[in-house]
Amino acid sequence: LEAVVTVGAKPILCDVGQEWVMTPESVEPYISKRTSAIIVVHIYGLATDIDSLLSFGPPVIEDACQSFGLIIDGRPAGSIGPVGVLSFHATKCLTTGEGGMLVAKNPEMIEKARVIRDGSQYLLRRVPAPLSDLQAALGISQLDRYGVFLNKRKQIQKEYCDALSGKMDCVGGIFGKDFLYRFVMKNIGDFGLISKQFGNSSICVRRGVDTLLHREMNLPDEQFQNSVSLYNRTVSVPFYPALTEPEIDRVCNALSSMSIG
Repeated sequence: LEAVVTVGAKPILCDVGQEWVMTPESVEPYISKRTSAIIVVHIYGLATDIDSLLSFGPPVIEDACQSFGLIIDGRPAGSIGPVGVLSFHATKCLTTGEGGMLVAKNPEMIEKARVIRDGSQYLLRRVPAPLSDLQAALGISQLDRYGVFLNKRKQIQKEYCDALSGKMDCVGGIFGKDFLYRFVMKNIGDFGLISKQFGNSSICVRRGVDTLLHREMNLPDEQFQNSVSLYNRTVSVPFYPALTEPEIDRVCNALSSMSIG
């Protein structure tokens, strides 16, 4: 949203579908002759149907910030549309501490992005967003260890799912075969109540979605019912490779005793 506003464009928001991602059906009513691009998020690493969105005509910008490593029909997330963006924030599956990457199929677009970042004699205003050599070195080191991180996430996922025996409906299909980002549960009831339950075990949880953009733009909840449901009825529990076994056990105990509904 901030990027759209920064370049002087008008942001048009649509709801997500029942599976938490944008769908052709949710996007189509908002496509017009003035549509410059469609920005789509593979939230939690859930794959969005980019090919169908491309059929509308405008270029698709893939926000793959939560899906580094996700493969969609043999193609990496972020590489299907003409432009993709990735985040290397500290909470992501691969980090440089902060920052990210833009990928594109058109070399001219990559060069234009470099000019915007670095400036030139013809550009009056640049966007200073360099990735330092130290950050890049950290990212390369992380990439070498990515397989280890992924295996640890798979181990934690299995332990969490075992702890949720009988409650697996709250997990649903958020886990890709070869990709894991966050452990998000759905339809868990009131977030405040769940947060208090975990807090009693000294475990900090968060909503599956931090902010509803349509509320930032003062748009009515009625137009974004699936997004509101995702905000109200999801919870994300600690899920990262640095978790110790005692910490994992503590989360598992909280999951097994969690009251939902």
